Amino acid sequence: VAARCNMAYVDTGAMYRCVTLKAMNAGVDFQDGDALLSACTSAEISFRPLKEGGQAVFLDGNDVSKEIRAPEVSRNVKPIADHSGVRSQLVKLQQQMGS
Repeated sequence: VAARCNMAYVDTGAMYRCVTLKAMNAGVDFQDGDALLSACTSAEISFRPLKEGGQAVFLDGNDVSKEIRAPEVSRNVKPIADHSGVRSQLVKLQQQMGS
């Protein structure tokens, strides 16, 4: 549906992966909830449809479509997804993207 409307699909899983990648790149301790929330609130996440289909995922202006699917990101996403503050922040962002 999003592609037919020339809109990006809001991939919520990719959003959690973006925050995970940002935290990993910053060397954040995944047991430090405040640092995880800080990584989330400072992350600029966006989606752009591709002409050939699908979409690209951007974090802080960089295309991270492939990086966020790396096994090390997959192994580290759980603490991000479990953090209530991160979830709340991402829901707000999802609502903004959808409006």
